[in-house]
Amino acid sequence: MNTAKLFFVLAIASSLLLSGCDNSSKNTQLPLKTSTIYFNGDILTMAGEEPSYVEALVEKDGNITFVGTLAEANKAYQGAIKFDLKGKTLLPGFVDGHSHIAVGMDNISFADLNSPPAGKVKSIDEIVKALQLNQEQHSISKGEWIRGWGYDPDQLAEHRHPNKADLDATFPDNPVFIHHVSGHMGVVNSYALKLLEIDENTADPEGGRYVRIEGTNEPNGLIQGNALMGLMHSFPQPDEETNKQNFEAIQNYYASYGITTAQDGFAELDYIDLLKSYDKAGLVKLDIVAQVNYLEADKLYAREGVDFKSYDGHIKISGIKVVSDGSPQGKTAAMSEPYHTDVPGCIEDCKGIPYVTPEQLLDVMVKAYKHDAQVFSHANGDATIDLLIATHTEAEKQLNKPLNDRRTVVIHSQFMRPEQLDAYKSEGFVPSFFTNHAFYWGDVHIENMGEERAFYTSPLKSAYEKGIKFENHTDFMVTPHDQLFTVWTAVNRVSRAGVVIGPEERVSPYIALKAITDWGAFMNFDEDIKGTLEVGKMADMVILSDNPLKVEPMKIKEISVTTTIKEGNIVFSK
Repeated sequence: MNTAKLFFVLAIASSLLLSGCDNSSKNTQLPLKTSTIYFNGDILTMAGEEPSYVEALVEKDGNITFVGTLAEANKAYQGAIKFDLKGKTLLPGFVDGHSHIAVGMDNISFADLNSPPAGKVKSIDEIVKALQLNQEQHSISKGEWIRGWGYDPDQLAEHRHPNKADLDATFPDNPVFIHHVSGHMGVVNSYALKLLEIDENTADPEGGRYVRIEGTNEPNGLIQGNALMGLMHSFPQPDEETNKQNFEAIQNYYASYGITTAQDGFAELDYIDLLKSYDKAGLVKLDIVAQVNYLEADKLYAREGVDFKSYDGHIKISGIKVVSDGSPQGKTAAMSEPYHTDVPGCIEDCKGIPYVTPEQLLDVMVKAYKHDAQVFSHANGDATIDLLIATHTEAEKQLNKPLNDRRTVVIHSQFMRPEQLDAYKSEGFVPSFFTNHAFYWGDVHIENMGEERAFYTSPLKSAYEKGIKFENHTDFMVTPHDQLFTVWTAVNRVSRAGVVIGPEERVSPYIALKAITDWGAFMNFDEDIKGTLEVGKMADMVILSDNPLKVEPMKIKEISVTTTIKEGNIVFSK
């Protein structure tokens, strides 16, 4: 998604060096060093179950050292730098609950194939034109890959996936790959199929599918699920300088949306090593929490000194990520009941595609729990969630250990049944919900699965009433990384067509904000250092143009981020 290029960060020095150091918040005269008083705005701490405000906040040496009245702050921190909020709202920096910073970094140069409002593509012909433009802009020669991201068949005039024939006429001399907006499937042309050695004799892999031309074994270009794995490793890698430029651009994009803790939700070890080298070079300005691709878990465990609860500089490996099924809009999420509409590549009893076997998932969970690593499982469908709950129970049984505080994260948790939330509560699972789906694909979900299932997608209110702490995410690059839009979807749950997708599952703006601040930190075992504006925590903060608790709920998405602050340093400003 090329929107990453549109954002620029003003790298501003934190403040003037004064003298002394003391982290006390008592109302006494203190020696000063790099102190800043924030005042004259709504300072919403996000601590507690109800909204609480303070008049002033003091940052010193990257930490919050005082919250309270302005008079007390001025008395205790005489000579401090004054930051006048001018009526704007100060909140804890946003915690990214699930996204793919590496994918965003790699895809900056791809053709943007998203449909409105995220992009402009409305037809297969417009996909081809966007690819042509990308080829020209990047001077892509014959034989080189042309790639695009974000096509959505449900929003195209043809209401279908493109196929190889749609691409072949315009691109006979280049391999072409277009990635579905879900990230769980894509389409290649004939040149790419030949390059990849995929033909009528190629068997479908476990948990994946090469969709065939009807009545034949000839691939039509659509590749689903685990079949994408081989493809993703076939692309050329950018050079070192391009990598650095792309990393800077993607960090700026994240910071522009108020994010101070970013996530890579399916990282390879080579990429984590790259991040650590960037951090040592002073290039990382956000915290990045990464989950390692489960296929590389054994390699990770073989390394010495891996601490899944602590940061190494700005980088933390929090656990292992396993992709257990596909996407609901792509109709590859594994359900207990069939989809109501035709599924590409499936003839009957179409309930999606499990990506892992029960044995594979058990192996992942047992090893992770043994190493005190969190398990992050992509699980969209209720059948997959059933498997995850049962496997977690079996893993605990095999280890013969008490449950303790594992905080197993169920990423997306979209198409659940109510009783599954009870299991989440008893087992200490943390759902990372995805309410942006209500807007982008709510209408599609009603068509594909019926109103009852569609209305229970990402059941935030039900989870909250059961006392379950949850996160809410964008899954960037599946949807744009706008955190206030995510808050808007959690509060309103309005679809493209204006349908409220599950009115009973709407939550208040405060609870929606908790999901991307306080509870986001909890998900990462970071609740002692970030997520709320309290003394002793990092000065990770975001300044908003308006207070989400005080505007009309439908106007929340119009609020903008004006400043993002990481440990006292301004990393974005407009």
